[in-house]
Amino acid sequence: MIESRLRSQMPMHAQALLVGLLATGWVAPVAAQVSTERAGDVLMYALPVTAATTTLLLSDWRGTGQFVSAAALNAFITDGLKRLIPRDRPDGSDTKSFPSGHTSVASQGASFIHFRYGLRYGAPAYAVGAFVGYSRVRADKHYWEDVAVGAIIGVGSSWLLTDRRTFDIAGSSLERVDIGLRVTFGNGLPLRLGG
Repeated sequence: MIESRLRSQMPMHAQALLVGLLATGWVAPVAAQVSTERAGDVLMYALPVTAATTTLLLSDWRGTGQFVSAAALNAFITDGLKRLIPRDRPDGSDTKSFPSGHTSVASQGASFIHFRYGLRYGAPAYAVGAFVGYSRVRADKHYWEDVAVGAIIGVGSSWLLTDRRTFDIAGSSLERVDIGLRVTFGNGLPLRLGG
């Protein structure tokens, strides 16, 4: 029964991804065969838009709040470090190389999807986030360590403020608890695995 409920929600995730990609203009850059840098710029926004859109399409208001909180923490830390630690970009354009804001935003969106909805949806998002980081190094805007720290900040922000979505099916629930799993059946009898 849980599996059929999850399957019925998969199209929502696909719809959210499509809406997120369309909303950020990803379709046009692909058609225009743009540069790696431009694709990274667009995909940086695609991940958080996709994450936020998913929460809205699923009426996951708790997830919406968690996403906004994690995004705000991510922005605060990333911007604060850019101001505290001036570092020249590889191309010499300014002193805001450390950490990579593009990578932290993309990583926060990808890790939110993972922590809230599972690795099944998070894995492709992480691949997109990794491409964003690669695009920043290739465009000569960041060093690899800038990208690595940006990714750590993004993932850490979501890790701190996001919990796994629970599904309520006919009075039963499924949720992650510590390291284990707790299933509560309609009659109120809990079954705890691990943790």
